[in-house]
This record gives sequence, C-alpha cells and structure tokens, in this order.
Amino acid sequence: MTTYSIQNAPPQSVYTAIIIATSWANPFDELTTLEHELKQQGISGTILFDLLCAVGPSSNRFLAVQFTGTHFILPPFAPSRYPIPSFTNNCLIFITRIPTH
Repeated sequence: MTTYSIQNAPPQSVYTAIIIATSWANPFDELTTLEHELKQQGISGTILFDLLCAVGPSSNRFLAVQFTGTHFILPPFAPSRYPIPSFTNNCLIFITRIPTH
C-alpha cells in the first residue's frame, strides 16, 4: 500500500508537483521509490509535500524539496506556509476521498 499520492501542481504554482501523504506513514520514508516515480513521470523542480495525514495540522505540514529529475537534494527541507487557500482546500478534498480500510 502506498502512503502518498503524486499530484500535478496548479499551473500558477511555484511547485512542479505535490506529494500528499495518504496515511499516518511519512512519505519521506519512501524517498527512493518517490524518486523513481517522479523520474518516470519526467518531473523536476520544487516539489511540495503535504504531510497533513502524517503529522497533522502542525507548522511542518508543508515542506518544499528540490528534485533534479533523478534525485532529491537533501537537505535542506524548506518549511512552506499554506501555499494558497484554494490549493489547501483541494488537498483537503483529496484527502477526504481516500478510502479507509
């Protein structure tokens, strides 16, 4: 079972993709798999992680990380405040549609 979902960022966003945690498990535990999937999709640039399901509504809910097209540049992780209200609302809508087991 995957613990995240890769979503396209809105066109006006500074991010190239959004990775949304879909369970209590943190997607950072699966960085190698994420790198492989992002590479297959041809994604590079700034990736935004929405970790609401993993960390709750804390100050580190959103993290931005650079992706070269083959690997993440670690560290730094850049904490990111709520990007834009409509984006945050779309993430919440997505999360509420995740089937529970």
